[in-house]
Amino acid sequence: SSDTLKNGCARSRAGKATSWANIPDPFDKRRVLIAYDSIPAATRAKLPAKADLLKALKAEQTELKALELAVAGSALAALHARTVQPTDYNYYATQAGLTATPEGTVAAKAAQLVQAAGWLRLLAGLDTRAQLAALGFARKDALRAAVLTEVGPLRLYGLRVANVRVLQAKELAWAKAAAVTAEDAQAGGTVHELKQRAARRALATLVPKRAGLQNAQKIGKKQGSTEALIPLGARVDGAEWHAQTLLYLFMNPGKGGKFDLKEVYRRYERHCLAHDQEPVSLSGMKAFLKRDDVRLHTAWERDGHAALDGYLPQQRRERPTYSLSKGGYDGFSVDFYTQVGEGKAKATVMLTVVAVFDFHSEAITGYAVGLVENGLLVRNMYRHHLQQMGGRSYLEMESDRFSGNLAKDTVTLFERACGQVTRPVPNDPRGRAANPKARLAERLLQETNRLTQGIAGWKGTNITAIDGQRKPNPDYANAPVAAGTLAMGISQVNKLIAAYNHTPVEKWGDQTRWERLLADLHPEAPVLDALAQATLLHQHTVATVRHAAIEITVNKRAYAYDFPQYVRHTHHLGKGLKVRVYYDETDLREVTVFGFADAKDPGTDVYLATLRQGERLQMAKAEQTPADLALLGRTEAARRTMRDGLERKTLEVQAAALGLGASGSLGVQELRELVAGAALTSPLIEDFDTRHADALARPAAVAQVAYYDDALLRDEGMRVPAAAARVAPEAPKDADYYRKRREAREKQGYDFS
Repeated sequence: SSDTLKNGCARSRAGKATSWANIPDPFDKRRVLIAYDSIPAATRAKLPAKADLLKALKAEQTELKALELAVAGSALAALHARTVQPTDYNYYATQAGLTATPEGTVAAKAAQLVQAAGWLRLLAGLDTRAQLAALGFARKDALRAAVLTEVGPLRLYGLRVANVRVLQAKELAWAKAAAVTAEDAQAGGTVHELKQRAARRALATLVPKRAGLQNAQKIGKKQGSTEALIPLGARVDGAEWHAQTLLYLFMNPGKGGKFDLKEVYRRYERHCLAHDQEPVSLSGMKAFLKRDDVRLHTAWERDGHAALDGYLPQQRRERPTYSLSKGGYDGFSVDFYTQVGEGKAKATVMLTVVAVFDFHSEAITGYAVGLVENGLLVRNMYRHHLQQMGGRSYLEMESDRFSGNLAKDTVTLFERACGQVTRPVPNDPRGRAANPKARLAERLLQETNRLTQGIAGWKGTNITAIDGQRKPNPDYANAPVAAGTLAMGISQVNKLIAAYNHTPVEKWGDQTRWERLLADLHPEAPVLDALAQATLLHQHTVATVRHAAIEITVNKRAYAYDFPQYVRHTHHLGKGLKVRVYYDETDLREVTVFGFADAKDPGTDVYLATLRQGERLQMAKAEQTPADLALLGRTEAARRTMRDGLERKTLEVQAAALGLGASGSLGVQELRELVAGAALTSPLIEDFDTRHADALARPAAVAQVAYYDDALLRDEGMRVPAAAARVAPEAPKDADYYRKRREAREKQGYDFS
C-alpha cells in the first residue's frame, strides 16, 4: 500500500530501519528510487524478479535509444544535404587519379566520395556543446554513433567504417588536412586560394592509397626467361629477387618461430641494402604476402601442418552408434580465474581440467582438475570415469600428442584398458601436432567452456588472441578478478560439467547427454575389475614388511597398513620381505599389495592382499579409551596367534627330523613336550667322546691328555710333593673301549659317515 511505501522510506531516511533504502529520482523530484534488495522478503516475493525488471528496463532503454537515433538521423540527413558540395565531384573525377576496378566505375566512386566528404565536413563543423545540444547530443561520440548508423548501410567508397573509433580517425584526418598551415602561408596566395588548397587536401584523405597495391604487382613479376621460373600461382614468379627474399623471410623455414610482418620488412630492408636493391613499400609487401596463392604455398612452413590441413581434402566421418565405442580426452583451461595459495605464494590462475568425452553422446564421463595437464591428471580422470561407469572402459581412446602421453604409465593404461589407442586423422607426416579442428574433443571443450560466461571471475574467451599487427587484444587487458578460493573454483568446475552433462539437448529431443550415454551403452565395452583398476590407475612403490605391517610415504606423510597374513606369502615376497604396494593418492584408506620376482618388472607381480590403514594406540594410559583397549586386545591376540603359528611350524620341523609322524594332530603344548622328550632319548647330535673316539684312542693322544690333566688340573695353591699329592690316574681307555662304544651307538641308529 502507499502507506507502507511512505512509512518505510521515511524510516529508512531517518536511519531507523535498513529496509526500503531509497534516494530521490534525479529527474523527477516527486519520485524516489528504492533499492530492490532492501525490500522485505515477504513484499519482494509479490514483485517481479529482479532479473525480469532489469531485462524490461534494458529493453525500454534500447527502444528509447533507437527512437532517439531515428529522430537524430532525420535531422542529420537534412544537415548532410547542406554540407554536400557538388563541386567535389569534379575534383574526385578528374584529379584524384581514381581507376576503374571490379568494385565500380570512376563515376560511381566519385559520386560516393562526394557523399562521404559531406559527412566528414558535417562532423568537423560540429564542435561546440551548444551545437551538439541543439541536435540532442550530449557528447561528440553520440553524434558519431548516429552518423555511423546513417552511413553504415550505404557503405560509401572511402568511408567504409566499422566503428566509432575508425570514423573518429577519418574525421580527425579530415580536420587536420583542412586547416591552413604555416607552409601554406609561406607558399603565398590569397586567403581564398589558401582555403582551396586545404580543402583539396581534406578531399584527398578519403581516396584509398594505391601505392601498396602497385608495388605488390612488381614483386614476383614474370621474367623474360621461363627456364628458372618457380610459379606460385597464375601471375607470381617465386624466382624473382624480391619475391624469393620476402617468401624466405616470411616462411623462416626450419625454425620454430615466425616473424611478424614488420620484422619481415626490417630484415628485407637490410637484405636490400646489402645487395644494392630498391625495397618495395611496407604496404606493397603486405599486399603481396596476403595474396591467396602466396599464402597457400607458404602455409606449411609459416603456420605449420594445421594451417596446411585447411587446404587439403579431408574424409568426413560418422559418429559412433553406441556409447563407449570411442572416447577422446584433452585438457583445457576454464575461462574464469581462481585464487590459490596464501601470503606471498598467493596467485590468480585458471584451473586446468582434463576430461574424457564420449563421441556418441558428447557426455563427459570422467574428469580431473589441477593446475597443469600431466600424466597424473590423466590417470585420475580415467579413474573417475571407471568409478562413474561401474568399471566399463572405452573400446577405443583418442588423444593428442601432449607430453603426458610420453609417460610409460599413461601409454600402458590405455593400451590395456581400451585395446585401441588412436591419434586424430589425418596424421602429420612430419610428426608435429595434428590439426585440432579434426578432433571432436576440441569442439566439445569449447562447448563446455561457453557455459563459464555466467560465472564470477569470467575472463572472456581467448584472452591471448592477437591481431595481425601483433597488438594485444584490448578486451582482456583489465586485471583479473578471481571467482574465489581453490576449493570454490573446483566446486564451480563440478557444477559446470554437471550443467553440461544434464542440460536437455534440442537435437536429441530434449534428451540430456548423460541420458543418451546410458541409453546406448556398447554391449562389448570391457569391464575392469577392482584389481585391474588398481594396477592400471594407482601409483606404486616397493616397501618392506616390518612388524607384520608395511609403511609408505605419500606427500611427506607416512601411512601404515597391518599385514599379519604375510607369513603365508613369504615365498612370493622379494628379497628382504619386500612387496610392491599400489595406492590411490586421493584415497589412502586401503592399498593393494603384490609380491614380485623382479622389482623392476611389474609383469612378475602376484596379488597378495588388499590392506586397510592401521590404527594407532594412545600411548598414555590416562588418555586411553575403550576403543584403544579393544585395539590393544586385538593386537595381542594377533601377536599370540602369529607366535603360536610360527612356533608350531618350528616344532613340526623338529618332530619330522626326530621321526615323529603324528605331530599334526597334537596341540602346541603337547607337541612341544613330545619333541623335548624325543630329543633327550634320541639325540641327533652325538656327544664329543663318541664323535672323536678314534682320535682320542691313539696312544700319543692318551699320553698327552694325561700330561695336561696333571699339569693344568692339579691345585697349584697347595705346594705339596708331587708324589704324595698325585692321585692315581684313572686307567687309560684303550682303543677297544672306544670301538665297542661306537658299535653300540651304531646299533642305536647313529650314522657316523
